[in-house]
Amino acid sequence: QTQISKAIKMLGVSKKTNRIAIIVISETKNDQLSVSIAEYLGELDDSALDINPEKFRALMMHYDLTENAIKSIGGDERNALTTLINEKAALISLKR
Repeated sequence: QTQISKAIKMLGVSKKTNRIAIIVISETKNDQLSVSIAEYLGELDDSALDINPEKFRALMMHYDLTENAIKSIGGDERNALTTLINEKAALISLKR
């Protein structure tokens, strides 16, 4: 619940919000319960996860990432951003 509360606070979910992403994770591929939950939740549309320029800047600010950090990874900027965010998440879990 703490992670959900933080995410809502960070992303500013409000009455004006018309799209959200919910991820269903299972230990096994094609787990019937997970498939049923995903189908119940509505239309499967990965475009909500696309990183547009506005999301890109917001994620950089939230995770305190610089242009230099993004450039140091090289390649596609979105992939570099994802790599750096995953790296920060891994470091946070190691600190716990």
